[in-house]
Amino acid sequence: MKKTTVAAVVAAMALPLGGQVLAQDTGFFSDTYLRASVAQVDYDVDFVDVGVDLVLGKTTGFTLVGGYQHSPFVSFELGYYNLGEVSDSIPVSYSYGDAMVGFEIEGESTFKVETSGSTFGASVRLHTDNGKPFYGGALVGYQRWNLEYRNKIVDNYRLNTYDLVGNSVGVESGTLINRFKESRSGNDPFYGLFVAWVTPVGEFGLEYTVFEVDGEKPKLLGASYAYRF
Repeated sequence: MKKTTVAAVVAAMALPLGGQVLAQDTGFFSDTYLRASVAQVDYDVDFVDVGVDLVLGKTTGFTLVGGYQHSPFVSFELGYYNLGEVSDSIPVSYSYGDAMVGFEIEGESTFKVETSGSTFGASVRLHTDNGKPFYGGALVGYQRWNLEYRNKIVDNYRLNTYDLVGNSVGVESGTLINRFKESRSGNDPFYGLFVAWVTPVGEFGLEYTVFEVDGEKPKLLGASYAYRF
């Protein structure tokens, strides 16, 4: 009887203690999460070398973000944002000179630019209660960005030369190709809006983010998935 009584008392004491152990907070990491997204990136950049304003086509990028949930309404994040790679070209025809000045040249130059970019950023997200099935909000942050331009100029030309009385003395044609690269980096803010749907297997969301990049504004629209630890 005594052995049975002692065992019952120990078991009765262990139950609440065990419940306390299971209920303990696991610490800092219990409030952290990872979020990844695949996004459409819309560039709007200046081709500074020829003074032409290009609106480059859309491309695909991705993001990987780590966050800390400070409260149901505020979280802090560090993330990598890949802005993808996009290209565009502009053909320009030209013609100048005549027989009276001794030459005439005509042709077409094609300016092609390939642009890729990425940025690292820290941000604050303010949102409605993330304990609800749906929540949404806004973010604002500061970033270190980098853009790289790989430019190519292809010039197809035809040159006619003339003597003093305007007679043609020769025709020359050919192609000239020039390549050059430019990298730009800096620090600027970024901001955006988002909505999320909370499910038993994680959070699914939509994000729209605008990156200030030295006066230009690449925009990212993506679908995301977040896992909370």
